[in-house]
Amino acid sequence: CPPQEVWDFLLSPESAVLTGTGVLKAFRVPGTPVGVVGEQQCLVYDVGGRVTIHMAEVVESEPPRKVVTRWLTMPTGMLNISTLLPTATGTSYTDRLGFQVARGFSKKARPEVLKAMAESQVRLKACVEAGTRFPSPTA
Repeated sequence: CPPQEVWDFLLSPESAVLTGTGVLKAFRVPGTPVGVVGEQQCLVYDVGGRVTIHMAEVVESEPPRKVVTRWLTMPTGMLNISTLLPTATGTSYTDRLGFQVARGFSKKARPEVLKAMAESQVRLKACVEAGTRFPSPTA
C-alpha cells in the first residue's frame, strides 16, 4: 500500500480499536483540529477489567511521512513517533515509543511493551492490506 493509505488508516482514531490491545473505543476530541498539529484523540481501554481513558495529541505532523503524538494523560511522559517511507513494494512503517520507567522496572516493562507493539504492527499490516477504511473526518 502507498504511504498515504497507511497514513489515512493510522491517523483514524477507529484504527486503534482494531490494532491496539484492550482499546474499547477511540474518537477525535470535538473542537480540536483534524489531521494536523493540535488534533486530540481520546482512547478508552480495558486494562485488567478496569476502564481507563487516555488522551493523545498530535505535536508534529509531516503528512504522509511522520507523526509525533504526546500522551497527555500518561504519567510517564510518553511520546510516539511513527514514520512512513515509500518502498518498491509499498510502505515501510517504523514506530518508536519513548517514556520514563521507574528505576528497576525497565527489564520487566521492556518485553511487555515490545510484545504489545509487535502485535499492534501485525494487526496494522493486516488491516491496511485488507483495505480497511473509515469515513473521512470532518473538521
